[in-house]
Amino acid sequence: MSHIQPSAQHRDFEAILRPSRWADGIQVIGAVPEYVARQLGMGTRARSVWLHEQTVSQICEHRCARPSDSELVMHYMPAVVMRPMFCGIHEYAGATRLELVEYIRPAHRYVYLGIKLVAHPLAEDELWVSTGYPVCEQTLRRLMRAGRLQPVVGDRRLEGGKTRTARRTPSGAATQMP
Repeated sequence: MSHIQPSAQHRDFEAILRPSRWADGIQVIGAVPEYVARQLGMGTRARSVWLHEQTVSQICEHRCARPSDSELVMHYMPAVVMRPMFCGIHEYAGATRLELVEYIRPAHRYVYLGIKLVAHPLAEDELWVSTGYPVCEQTLRRLMRAGRLQPVVGDRRLEGGKTRTARRTPSGAATQMP
């Protein structure tokens, strides 16, 4: 059985958007695909996902993480945003939170990103990464049983994958920043 790999164009965009742990300030890491926004019922036009240098520090200094874990998260962060395998949305601490998970085939691991929707009454809403870390299959199943995550569906074609759920890849990547 052949495995469908991300196209060279996907890899190029992901490489361009890959955040640097040594950059100062704010970095854009991708855009939530429209099919994911529709599935989640996002009531905002915000799609670009931003990363603050303090969040980079938090990801790199996560108390339970090895340095290789933070490198994995930083390296594949654009892939998680632009073509997630699982997604979810919920209210927490008075804010809307998006959860995105992608299976990273070369590492044989899943990467979780928590994204906070910052609503501005007089300006455009913003999406900010609040956390990111690798998760195991057991944690992924627990999040799905709790109703926090669901498989991404939409205009996608099947791909073989490690999980028991069907892996689907998008027919087009979300590469345009609004």
